[in-house]
Amino acid sequence: MSLAVGVAVIAFWLRVTGQIRGIENDLFWHLDVGRWILAHHAVPTRDIYSWTAAGRRWLDQEWLGEALLAKLFASGGARALFALHWLLLAAIFLGLLSVYRAAGAEFGLAAIGALVSSLLLFGVFTLRLQVFSVLGLVLTVRVLQAWWSDGRIPGWAWFFPAWVVLWANLHGGGAIIGPATLAIALSVEVLARRRDRIGPLAILAAVSAACLLINPAGVRLIAYSLRTLGDPRVRAMNAAVMEWQPFDLHDQPFQFLLAYLGWLLVTGWSGKVRVPRSQLAVAVVWGAFGLTAMRNVPLAIVGSAPLAATLLARCQESLGAWPRGRKLAVVLYSLALVGMNVIPAAALLRQGRIENGSAFPSPRAIAALKRDCRDCRLLNYYDWGGIISFLAYPEVKVFIDGRQYLFGPRLMAAHDSMIWTEPGWRSDLARYRIDAVFVPARLPLVRALAKNPAWKIRYAGPESALIVRES
Repeated sequence: MSLAVGVAVIAFWLRVTGQIRGIENDLFWHLDVGRWILAHHAVPTRDIYSWTAAGRRWLDQEWLGEALLAKLFASGGARALFALHWLLLAAIFLGLLSVYRAAGAEFGLAAIGALVSSLLLFGVFTLRLQVFSVLGLVLTVRVLQAWWSDGRIPGWAWFFPAWVVLWANLHGGGAIIGPATLAIALSVEVLARRRDRIGPLAILAAVSAACLLINPAGVRLIAYSLRTLGDPRVRAMNAAVMEWQPFDLHDQPFQFLLAYLGWLLVTGWSGKVRVPRSQLAVAVVWGAFGLTAMRNVPLAIVGSAPLAATLLARCQESLGAWPRGRKLAVVLYSLALVGMNVIPAAALLRQGRIENGSAFPSPRAIAALKRDCRDCRLLNYYDWGGIISFLAYPEVKVFIDGRQYLFGPRLMAAHDSMIWTEPGWRSDLARYRIDAVFVPARLPLVRALAKNPAWKIRYAGPESALIVRES
């Protein structure tokens, strides 16, 4: 019975992920940078895609991931990219399944636990390079789960530093979370004075941390990663981007994360399950981190997966001995958590392809942009910076794109001020001498400039508008 349930769950997950066709807006500039890397056999160090930050130093911390995407796209088009995405999501699921199994959960129950965890990974259901970091954290907690189970580092885990080298080049900004997670567990064990079992883990953590330096940027990659966490100006700038906005109970990813963390609390308290302190510390750190922004929710889910796996396995062993009321509460909560994940996924499957709903400018709109905006001082919509560079560079250079750390808080604020016609937006248009605007047709800036005789609409479609200054 357990085998049948497990096989059915795996088939369901593979079916769901096989339907995903979501495209994240940054994918396009990643593809164009990847093309540049393959053409020049070098890693770019200065910006060439914008007119606002042209020549400014830029740390491309995802160069290998970009080259991989560009190579796949050149050989197999979008279909090859989606195949890679499907394989990565499958690897994440199988890794989580392995975490649950290593904790002692029987196969069917482990598959259900892995399915719930995987369905909560909203942030990587679109094709984006962050999926490499989520997979990296899955491998990290799998290593730790083996260590928590018997106090030893298995032989296969000594390949983890080699993965960190790859990780530091595929998605370098996220690679620090692997060694950092090992360090969290190690620190708690040291404080608990359990020095008899920390030697191998300390060696693995130290070697993995050193492997972060094997990338074109060297130690600057670590400084870059820490800066994104500790600089208040960076946090303020991130807050202008939807996925980086702080906790809001109205956002569905936070609702699901709270339900998941609540299940951990209720199950652990009801079953009076004892778990390793370092395992609890990892779950608490990543759970708290996930509540800081939607972008971090997948990290919270994966970071707390070993705790969920341990609770599930221990409860599986002792559920029969619990009082009836406590048993009923945990079972009902568990069924509700499974249902709130599986039912929406099943509904999406009935609709056919699962897409993220992003609206990008049409080929006709891009053609008009290339025709009427050669070498102009363009103001573009933030989410469209990548596709403009991918389809219209070098004729057109953008005002801004998804590399927000390159542009800084001032340009991010000016972009928002102008497209939303906030107080001072006319002054910003004059300050940056904007002579063309390419934004979604629904934005207030389109209506405001349409009334101005100094501006002329050169393209108007259902999704986009191109307005050019006449003088």
